Amino acid sequence: MIQKVTVNNIEFNSKTKVQEYAKTILNKYTSNEILSQEDSEFMIAYFEQFHYEWKRKNGAGIENVFIKKSEWENNEFWILRKDGTTTDISYIIRKIAKPDYKFWLELAFGNAIKIDGNKSLKEVINAFAKAKELTISADLFAANQEQEMVPQLADATLTEEFIAFYAQAN
Repeated sequence: MIQKVTVNNIEFNSKTKVQEYAKTILNKYTSNEILSQEDSEFMIAYFEQFHYEWKRKNGAGIENVFIKKSEWENNEFWILRKDGTTTDISYIIRKIAKPDYKFWLELAFGNAIKIDGNKSLKEVINAFAKAKELTISADLFAANQEQEMVPQLADATLTEEFIAFYAQAN
């Protein structure tokens, strides 16, 4: 069954087709060229729909979307925010799809401790998340200097609480 995708009122037969359309827009422009209003509206809707870091990338709001050459001389999408800051933004869906935050939580806690005892790390994490009534989402995790999400907890005290919980569970 074909799963249709609609972005900015344009219907596509698949995510692959919508990504190909985004690539067509990317390659229409030269370095430092600002996208047309129509292409910009499409790409902003595309990023809103597919990019898991859209809130961070959007920042203070979008002034415009433009093209810039990468260090390898490939075109890249860039965003100029209303506060004057810029950031690159990928259009490749497999790179920008929402990560498995539950897995990230396991990685973040797993990096904090060594597994021993009878309970698996997954069991301990699930019990901790339930006891703390954690909502497992992007808000739990930190961003690196490029404002990209990483599997590291934003709240260091949560890591300390987990280590104490883990010690008690063993």
